[in-house]
Amino acid sequence: MNVIVANKYTSLFNGSNIQIMKAVTGVYKVSEIVNYFKGMYYQKLIIDATALADFPKQEVLRELASRFDTEKIILFLPPDDPPPASFLSFLVSISIYNFTDNIIILKIITTIRQTLIIFLIISNQKHAVLVGNPRKQLPCI
Repeated sequence: MNVIVANKYTSLFNGSNIQIMKAVTGVYKVSEIVNYFKGMYYQKLIIDATALADFPKQEVLRELASRFDTEKIILFLPPDDPPPASFLSFLVSISIYNFTDNIIILKIITTIRQTLIIFLIISNQKHAVLVGNPRKQLPCI
């Protein structure tokens, strides 16, 4: 099951049919999210970017990447405020590979359990994004 930290897009998540074990709503510092989910087993941690205090500061995202297993993080970006390509490159550079601004793609990512490459559509731009750990060998198809 998945856990969600939501803020502005709570209603979007509620209508998504994503399996949710626990959901919290509001704006949180990374340390608060760490304390809240410490010791809890979950498949994916879905974070509405608007729920991160001081988003999109790079320090906040670096702390997020350093405090959690990035293979379990899915960062939901604001669909009404498309990020520049340089921001997406920054996310990949800090090992946050699972991100989207599309609820359908979010549902797909929550079901993926192995490393593979998929195309995500972010604000009508196609981006090749590695889902999972790039250090793992890709499965042969």
